[in-house]
Amino acid sequence: MIYNLNYLEKEIKIVTKGVSNRLFIINGNNNVEDYLSDNYNVLTIKNIEWNKELAPWDMNEGKMFKFSGGADSYLKVLDKIISYVTIFLKEQKIDIKFYTICGYSLAGLFATYAIFKSNIFTSLVSCSSSFWYSGFVDYVNSHKISTNIKSIYFSLGDQEGKTRTKFFKDIDLCTSMVYNSIGSNISLKKFELNSGNHFVDCDKRLAKGIKYILSN
Repeated sequence: MIYNLNYLEKEIKIVTKGVSNRLFIINGNNNVEDYLSDNYNVLTIKNIEWNKELAPWDMNEGKMFKFSGGADSYLKVLDKIISYVTIFLKEQKIDIKFYTICGYSLAGLFATYAIFKSNIFTSLVSCSSSFWYSGFVDYVNSHKISTNIKSIYFSLGDQEGKTRTKFFKDIDLCTSMVYNSIGSNISLKKFELNSGNHFVDCDKRLAKGIKYILSN
């Protein structure tokens, strides 16, 4: 089933298939369900203010890298959306018990940041995430994630670091550092290296992470 709703000025798409008590939350347009089989619930929040709501703090490094940190405020909105959707799904006879925050690129950065700031999530799918973001690796190394996190999945394209852009060229190292730091006390974890650059098979890569969480 597909449900299209509006709540708190956000467009919401919910896709359900089969029977599952787990909800996967993704910020930004996607069609990840095209790569999933049975037994899943996916919540997509659209019309995101990408460079504000997904940014943990301000970053201003030229025309390409202007972000105003609105992630903390957006997390409060997201919490209300998740509560609303949980009630809505219960009315559809779907009882959600576990919540996985998922994201790709800057949304992957936000998803990772969210497990430090919120206790609602039980797992994380972080794909080709923007861990080059100024100060983020240091933040991860100096803070603790929610004790509710039981499993994580990270992935990266094997060509993503092959660039002259100073922020992107260290993405392999940054991703490794974030994964190792977060995963140090988590037994259910996986890092996967995919073929291609940042823009290859985005939804398919997210679906791989969702499948991993579903299987564990």
